[in-house]
This record gives sequence, structure tokens and C-alpha cells, in this order.
Amino acid sequence: MVGVPGRSKGCSTCKRRKKRCDLQQPTCINCTKSGFVCGGYARDLVFVHVAEKGRGQYKPSSEPREPLKAISLADVRCKELNRTALELGLLNAFWRIYLPKDALLAVHSYEGPSSVVRWAQYTCRYVSESDMLRCALLALSVNKLGRMNRDRAKIEQGIELYGRALQQLAETMRSSKCRNRFDALVACRLLALYEELNDSITSGRNWGRHINGLVEFIQIRPPEIYALPGKHEIFLEARYNGFIAALTDRRPSFLASTDWTTKPWTGRTKTPTDTIMDVLVQLPSLISALDSITVSIEDPGLESRVTMIKAQCWRLHNLLQTWNEDFTTTNSDLLHQLQQWPGEENMSAQDQLPEMLAKHHLSLLYAMTLYWAGCIVLLRAMAPLYVMFPATDPLEIEPVSLLHTNVNKYCLQILRSAPYFYEPEAGLAAAMSISFPVGCVARVIQYQKLPATEDDHDEDLEHLERAMEGLELMSGATWVSRSESGAELLTGPMLQEQEQMAGRWAGRYRVACSKCPFESGIPSLS
Repeated sequence: MVGVPGRSKGCSTCKRRKKRCDLQQPTCINCTKSGFVCGGYARDLVFVHVAEKGRGQYKPSSEPREPLKAISLADVRCKELNRTALELGLLNAFWRIYLPKDALLAVHSYEGPSSVVRWAQYTCRYVSESDMLRCALLALSVNKLGRMNRDRAKIEQGIELYGRALQQLAETMRSSKCRNRFDALVACRLLALYEELNDSITSGRNWGRHINGLVEFIQIRPPEIYALPGKHEIFLEARYNGFIAALTDRRPSFLASTDWTTKPWTGRTKTPTDTIMDVLVQLPSLISALDSITVSIEDPGLESRVTMIKAQCWRLHNLLQTWNEDFTTTNSDLLHQLQQWPGEENMSAQDQLPEMLAKHHLSLLYAMTLYWAGCIVLLRAMAPLYVMFPATDPLEIEPVSLLHTNVNKYCLQILRSAPYFYEPEAGLAAAMSISFPVGCVARVIQYQKLPATEDDHDEDLEHLERAMEGLELMSGATWVSRSESGAELLTGPMLQEQEQMAGRWAGRYRVACSKCPFESGIPSLS
């Protein structure tokens, strides 16, 4: 019946006028045609008089109520104050853990905050405008804090928020108009970071999917747009993680092209980290070329291809050494004792290099660890290549013979550097940034434990293992995790699938590569 509470579902205006409502949302057509303001479909307040004469009577509210509007999860102004305060508290608690303390901001860059700090600032700026971004950041924050405090309820809340962010990201990717949204880039990075801090079996696979999605979003736009503030910082995050994903998948990356190593820095000055990354992003294409040999061992043109791959190896080797020389020249006032490295007579000064760089600029030490990690990846690739296809040029034989010695030097330098990134003041971001270089060292140690090699390098292996064990004892070594058996060392989510990749290649050439004094296969690094 019209106008009877509990029976009529019409809008408040039609019930007051005692007209039949067509129930159209958000406003009924009857009110619109008649020139009335539709009062919406919310139930009117009913005031019941409880006096003896008025018991059981009611009087509807005479003023029409405005229709209710859907409240966006991202609009903090429409939320209860206690909920808003809780969310802000969670986000602030996470950033306090993740970012370096104020005392270290100066040593993370040459001018102003580091790129990771600027990325966090731009992320927080966009949170209030994007429901997807807010859910992703809350999922990351709640999950990390829940795991730190062993709070199962928070962990489950983080999983729920993660699923909601995934759903919204999937809807964004299906829409061609929304694929250019900047918040989709940041959401991909946050969800990948969520997986990096997760310890589930599927974390490695999920991390790779998020990073690949992030890189695809990056490629949609022209490279010069990433020279703009805010977009440049997310590009740096995408380039570093995209490089690791490409190296893990053993496939070339468009990030190594000239446009993508120059145009995003239009009007900017490259840091040492930027310049060493310009070299490292070329490594995945080399690894892919090495893999191509495995499927064409009977190819009549194999010899010429091997010659080209060797030339590519030495080209990258020269680029790495040129970077090291430029780095030393630029910081000559700081590194004057190290001009002659790696000469054995200067090893005492070389041992002090991590400490010297960390005291001056932690960003300098970070760039140097990436250089050492790049050398390890390259030399691990070159060693088995020269076992299968020995050098005939006398000029090549001597450098090849030094591969193993140099790799161990680089490993020790990384392990000497890692503690500076695990200091509480450096933040979780610094500890995670060193996971790739330390992961390279873990792979070297893992290989040297193989029966075919452990007898040859017991002393070097013990030295590396002692240094690695020292890192595991540090409270800031967040990248270290143990399996149930206590025997597995995880240095990042991508390592969980690397064993299968390494086994496929090494299995084909086990006999030939077992003769190598260093490696048993083309590297599969994280």
C-alpha cells in the first residue's frame, strides 16, 4: 500500500504525495516529470508518541531526505574519524619501517632525498585519489605489520585488501582507457612489494607477474614522459625490478634500448646507480643469447654465433670496467688509495672500500655493489662458455684464467658491504635493495658446494660461508629465511623458481661444464 511503512518501497516524495512510484534509481521519473525533488528510497524516520492518547500513532518526517551517495573507500573525508586515524597510523608505521631514518636521508643521495623516498612521497600524494592504490598500500602495510607482530587478524586483513586491489587492477587492465592511469603503475609496484615481503610458495611467481605487468604499463607511454617528477621515480623502480625479472626469465628487455636509457633523464643528471644500471640492463639479452646455443648445438653456423657472443661478453666486460674507472675518477678524492685495484699489493685498502663508501654516501656503496653483482653474473656466464668453446687467442686465455679469482673477490666485497644496508636507520628498503647482490653471492656459494667443485675451493668457500653466516645473525637481514629443514637460503622471491631454470641448462652440458673450475652452467641469478 502507498504510504504505509513496511509495505511501500517507493521514494519518500511519492509516498508523501500518495502517488505510485516507478522505483527508478537514483531518482524516480514521476518526481522528475512533475518537477518535485525525489527524496530517495531511504526509510523515513517515524516518531511514535507514547502518551496514553497517542499510543500507536506515527508521523512521518515532513522534510524530504537527500538520496544516499555511495562512499568511496579512497575518500577519507567520508569515513569515520576513528577508521581514518587507524589507516593513517598503519601507513605511517609501515613507512617508518620501510624508509631510511631522517639521519640517513643525506647519505642516500647527492641532492635531497633518495629516489625511494621521493617515490613514497608521490605514492602517498595519490592515495586519496585512487581506491585501487589505497587498497594496495593498505594491503602492503597491514600484511607487513601483521607478520612483524605475528598478528593473524592483520595478516588476513592484508590478504583481503590485496585481493580487492588485484580485482580493481584487473578491471583497469581490461579497459583500454584506464591503462594509462598513473595509479596503475604504482599499484603494480606496491603489489610486487607485497609479494617480496610475503613468504608463500607462490610469491616468486606472483612477484614476476606484477613486475611484468608494471613493465608493460611503462612501455605504453613514450620514454620521455618518465623524465617528469613522480613518473621518473616509478620508472626507476620499474627498471631495476624489470631487469631482475628479465634476468630471471632469461629474456631480452626493451629497457636496454638507447631511448630507454637516455630519454627518461632528459633535463636530469644521472647518478652512479643510474649509469651502472645502463650496463646491467644489457645482461638479460646476453643470457638469452647464451641459451640459444643450447638448442642449436648442431647448427653449422654455431661457431660464428659463439664468436659473436664472446665479443658481446667482452664488450659488457669493458663497459663494466669503464664504469669502475669513471667511478674511481669521479670520487678520486675519496678513493685515492684504490687507484691501482685489483692489484694484490693494495688489497688492504680494497678491504676498507665498503666502509669508506658507506661513511661518505650509502648510495655510492649501493652502486658499487651493483657493479660487483654485474661482474659476477657476467663472469659466471663466460666461464662455462669458454669451457665448451676454449679460447684460441692468447690474449683471451689469461683473462679467462682469472675469472674464478675475480668472482670470489667480488663476492667478499658484497658481503662486506651488506651490513651497512642492514642498519636499523637504513630502513627496510635498504635491506631489500641489497638482496640481488647478496643473492648472486648465495648462488656462487651454492655452486661451490657441488661435488665437482667443492674439493678445489675449500678455502674460498669457507671464507664466503663465514661471511654469509655473519650476515644471517644480523637483526636487519630481512632477506634471510629458513625452510622447515633449515637448509634453504632465500634471497628474494625469484630464487624459488631459479633452480628449475638452472637445471634445464646445466643438465644438457653437465659433462663439459664439470671441467670448469668455477661454474657448471650459464647463470640463473636472482
